[in-house]
Amino acid sequence: MKLYQYKWRPAYFTNPAEILDENSNCIGTIKKHYSNVFIRLLDVILEGKYFVQYQIHQQNDLIFETKAILNPFKKRQYKINYYGNDKHIEFLLIDKKMFDIVEVTSFDFDGETFHLKKAPFEWGQLTVNDELIAEWHIPLKPPFTCKFKLYNSSYENMVLFLIGIFHTYLTFK
Repeated sequence: MKLYQYKWRPAYFTNPAEILDENSNCIGTIKKHYSNVFIRLLDVILEGKYFVQYQIHQQNDLIFETKAILNPFKKRQYKINYYGNDKHIEFLLIDKKMFDIVEVTSFDFDGETFHLKKAPFEWGQLTVNDELIAEWHIPLKPPFTCKFKLYNSSYENMVLFLIGIFHTYLTFK
């Protein structure tokens, strides 16, 4: 198992947070992104819940980008762009739960189906073929240090992608 962590900042802060491995080496940064000042101001007024747009960089390269798709008549949806491993993959991450307090979704990526689930007060879990590959947690009170555990080393080249999925889906509801 490998452990990664980063500080979660309030929803409308745009300063990047370093993603650190278990040896405190920075493997990337995560930050909130706004397309313009007007959207940022509006998001501050609305408490940072509607204009969800995050970017994860590895050194100076954009690796992961997510943007909420706002539609009052549909469930929560996020457009994900992944630019890692010499490829660009785009897909939607859609809320799949029906009147339940447990967060549940699944998505297809690179030929595999990933299942994400998080019950209240528990770590979020990501599985592939019923095998737990990663867990993610954010505490309920400050300091808000997000922790990510990777159990399957064959997904090590996708750590920033997996952190981005957890962060996108579980920090904003």
